[in-house]
Amino acid sequence: MMRTAYQNHDQWRHDYGAPPIPLASEVAGRYLEPFLTPWLYGPATPPTPGHPDWVVTPVPRG
Repeated sequence: MMRTAYQNHDQWRHDYGAPPIPLASEVAGRYLEPFLTPWLYGPATPPTPGHPDWVVTPVPRG
């Protein structure tokens, strides 16, 4: 179930772009830009602490 959710999220980001960081920060109630920027706009997905085996399968551009 979680794998499907992540795959759907990757496709959503591919189709519509990343969600705005200010909105995410507002919803979370804390400033998330330093955390989210590498994840959303970096050239590669940062390592996930405690889960070195997690990898990202890029969505094919078409």
